[in-house]
Amino acid sequence: MKRILILFYMNVNSLNCNQSKLEKYFKDHNLVTYRDGNIVKIECPTNFFPSNNGSPIDEIECTQTGWSLPKDMQPVTCEPIKCPPVPTFGNDIESKCQWRHSECSGRSDKEECPCTFALFECKKDSWEFRPAFQVMNEKNLNVSKWFSFYSLSCERFEKTNYGKWKVYNKWFPDDANVTCKDYAECSLFRGKDAQVTASCENHNGFHENCDRLTMKCPEGMKPSADYVTCERFTYECCGYGGKWKFPPGVKKHKINCVKSDEEEIPTPKPTNKVCEDLTDQYYDDTIDVTCAEDNSVCVFTCKDSGVPNISEINCKIKKRKWMKQKNQASCRKPCDPEALNLPDGVTWTTVTKKKSSTFKFNCPNNKTAFPMTTKCKKNKWKTETIKCLSIDRQT
Repeated sequence: MKRILILFYMNVNSLNCNQSKLEKYFKDHNLVTYRDGNIVKIECPTNFFPSNNGSPIDEIECTQTGWSLPKDMQPVTCEPIKCPPVPTFGNDIESKCQWRHSECSGRSDKEECPCTFALFECKKDSWEFRPAFQVMNEKNLNVSKWFSFYSLSCERFEKTNYGKWKVYNKWFPDDANVTCKDYAECSLFRGKDAQVTASCENHNGFHENCDRLTMKCPEGMKPSADYVTCERFTYECCGYGGKWKFPPGVKKHKINCVKSDEEEIPTPKPTNKVCEDLTDQYYDDTIDVTCAEDNSVCVFTCKDSGVPNISEINCKIKKRKWMKQKNQASCRKPCDPEALNLPDGVTWTTVTKKKSSTFKFNCPNNKTAFPMTTKCKKNKWKTETIKCLSIDRQT
């Protein structure tokens, strides 16, 4: 047992590479190198990659036989990453390259240099609208959300020599659906004391800015208001912006920390919904409804099979109201007497009004239809069975 431990100890210590032997490869003053265990890691400034004669080299490992170097090892230099062209998003959105690669400074062909930071704006009413891209909800692929943005930056992709566009520290989707959307934007919130810390949440998935601040206090204490939200506001002088709003039922005040056992200003449970929950006046009992978490859109599907006459309904975010519908969403077929339980030989006549149709039935062989008439309203029959009866008529 003792022998095994000694051999293991010797094996670990044998990985003792002399780092000074690598100094001849690290003469570029832009390089940053540091040792992490048995690996020397190599880093370059933003938009550059560590290059060994054009090939990326991010680390060198110390092995039993010494440093593991490529056969064609050359002095490592920081070279610019290859950025893709600035994305284009149709005629309504204008793009502008704000910064080009620093390697382009002083060059006569500066315009040909890769763009590393681009700005985007909507050509029409840019003070009201901002470009936004659509992201599908992972839980329900029928429901999507929008995120507004105004810039993209090109950054190195993993350990390669090329870059990809990023937005809010995430890779911009290659197949993103981009269009112009309205947005709200609030100034820095100053309505709290120094003891309260505020964390930014993009709770409704619509704006790129911080549209909700969640308040926290030291252990054993609670904030006098749990959160504030940034809501869209119209300024008559200069377009759209935003104002910080306290939760419903909570008066505006300077948020402070109170002891957990003290009485505090009650804060209702946060609501992320831009519209009230959809009621059954918009759909009938043949429909299943799936809504986004913020109620920005609801999707209609049939409970059994088929396709509904209305696929979805959207919330008017400015007015916080559902859009008007001429008809209820339904999976019922249009009124067709053939769908009723009719005796053989029955004929009918139809009187159609705006919201309903009345059907009058006639039976053969001098029999009387019962009922003689029935209505179909919103694709639903008042009576679904018609009978032909023999009735004695006294003269």
